Amino acid sequence: MGSSVTVLGYLVSLLLCLSLSAGRYLEARTPYGTAKRQTSRRSGLDLFFKKNGDLPRKTVVLDKSAVLTCQAGGTPPPTIHWVKDGQHRIEQGDMLSNTNDEAFYEDVVDKEGRPLLRRSFTKALLYLDCITPDMEGDYSCVADTPTQRIVSTTTLGVDRLLDDREESCLVKRAFTEKMPARIYQWTSNRLEKRGATIQLFCRAEGFPTPRITWKTPDLQIISEEDLGYELLPNGDLLIRNVQWAQHMGVFTCIAENDSGKDKKITFVYPTK
Repeated sequence: MGSSVTVLGYLVSLLLCLSLSAGRYLEARTPYGTAKRQTSRRSGLDLFFKKNGDLPRKTVVLDKSAVLTCQAGGTPPPTIHWVKDGQHRIEQGDMLSNTNDEAFYEDVVDKEGRPLLRRSFTKALLYLDCITPDMEGDYSCVADTPTQRIVSTTTLGVDRLLDDREESCLVKRAFTEKMPARIYQWTSNRLEKRGATIQLFCRAEGFPTPRITWKTPDLQIISEEDLGYELLPNGDLLIRNVQWAQHMGVFTCIAENDSGKDKKITFVYPTK
């Protein structure tokens, strides 16, 4: 019963992805002003923040660490990065390539040359460790596709003085080379026509560099030898000829190094 409820919940999210992007206004707050436009589902190129998936206007930090969360949906699948004070892109992970900023490896059209759905939600986290007052400022979640961009910004405030715990946190971070594996961006939901090749995001950070593994909906570990799958260098999973019987359900991405382990799930829904 529990698994059926979970699958139903993911399906509802995908249906919302399809409906919310039709004929709605998108607002992007950028360092250069506010842009607002109306999208049409007929264009096949939609990008939007999921309801309650954008950032609050202000974030007040009372502890020594914080995590900012952002979720965007669209066609084609959006990627997300973070910017500090409208200027400096915050580096996450080791893979700094333009192929990381889009679903570079997946199909765009089907065998008959017709556009694929490419409907997807992407979720991203920004981990802020050893927070000090000088880390205050504007933090922006930037959701991108090859043709569009939207931005949501929060102003981070630190409501306390640096104490002994923070000083020890900074000293420990300065003199240790280890950081637990943490997944900072992944595909949360994916809807696509059967027979297509799709790319599921799973990007992780940590030191040593995390090892990425994926599990199928029936909890089998995917290896390089498994036909129909490809494990990409950045941690993403490529699924070829996606089908209802083999691929409908929850895929699990696991990031692990000597200091820790993290996992996230992706719901895949192949359709006609």
